[in-house]
Amino acid sequence: MRGTLGATLEDLGFWSSLDVEIEYDAWKGEPMIMNPPDKAYPGSDPGAELLSVYVLCWDVAPGDNTRYREPHWLWEVLDQIATAEVERLWDAIYEYYCLEHAAETINQGRD
Repeated sequence: MRGTLGATLEDLGFWSSLDVEIEYDAWKGEPMIMNPPDKAYPGSDPGAELLSVYVLCWDVAPGDNTRYREPHWLWEVLDQIATAEVERLWDAIYEYYCLEHAAETINQGRD
């Protein structure tokens, strides 16, 4: 399942934050199969893969000046900074958030 999660990246070392969209691909885990014993399958965990990170706006010195995306080379650099930060924290934080977001999206579709 493909999805897009909104997030705010803070504490990047330059007194500002970035509002981003994280595009991901998530999959459900598979259950363990024990019968028949000679063809047992251990199952698999759910997971998510990072596809892209896109900066929507840049809050410079929070509260003072918000800059929204416009055609300029700087935004591509901010995308790279944001991508590096999400990749750095993927296993610890963002994969979980994406899996949680995917589950919520699926559950909302059933209501």
